[in-house]
Amino acid sequence: METLAVCLLGIIVGLSLGLIGLGASVIVVPTMVYGIGLSFDDAVGVSLFGVCFGSLVGVGAQLKVDRDILRPGYIMATASLITAPVGATLCQYLDPHMGMVLYALVLLFSGWVLWMRSQQRQLPAFIFGTPLNLAPHDGHVSFVVRPLVYAGGIGGFLTGLLGVGGGAFLLPALLTYTSLSTANAARASLVVIIGFTFAGLAGHLFQGNGVPMAIALPFAAASVAGLFAGRALQGHIADTSLAAFFSYMRLVVGVVILIREIALYLLRYFA
Repeated sequence: METLAVCLLGIIVGLSLGLIGLGASVIVVPTMVYGIGLSFDDAVGVSLFGVCFGSLVGVGAQLKVDRDILRPGYIMATASLITAPVGATLCQYLDPHMGMVLYALVLLFSGWVLWMRSQQRQLPAFIFGTPLNLAPHDGHVSFVVRPLVYAGGIGGFLTGLLGVGGGAFLLPALLTYTSLSTANAARASLVVIIGFTFAGLAGHLFQGNGVPMAIALPFAAASVAGLFAGRALQGHIADTSLAAFFSYMRLVVGVVILIREIALYLLRYFA
């Protein structure tokens, strides 16, 4: 039963990677902590390993198509390689309950970002900047480097600290500061996710934390299967519908975690 649940989680993550370029790892850590009984650190390690592996396979397939659209992703991924280990280092000093509260807040924020996208509403300029409506230059992707570096750095830090969270800044930055279409931004995002998760995983292991491979391997394999299934379904499901579905998933999981952790704190306080 445990292996079946892990594989189902992996398929959901892979579908999300293939369809919208974001890992649905938002449900991985809480499910493994509350449902399977893993520690917070082990759940973060499994999440990082599985999403990194799935993204690597996805980018390997993408390299055969068009490397030009991946260039903005390389910039964000490079920035994340610097900040993700910092987040992973701080993770070991984070109280598990506080970690879950921060996790819930990141889920609520990322859910709101995806919901705004599903409603085709403009994100606040003070957070993500004003869309530049860039056009390709001489047939190549146009982009602005500095904001991509900032977004990659913030996303890498959150991914190293919590195992998730970078995606909240990923697609908005790619759609705001590059000339990529939504579909190509989803493909380029896989490169950034590799940077986020690889650097976070390296920092996680360097701090002496392990990854339970009996869970991580079937999870990673299922995520690859889900990714290719997502690629096959791409174009058959409206982008706004996908964004709405994954936004509601994030919002619901975030609210549930927040309520649970607040209830546990009150029980300990008044006990």
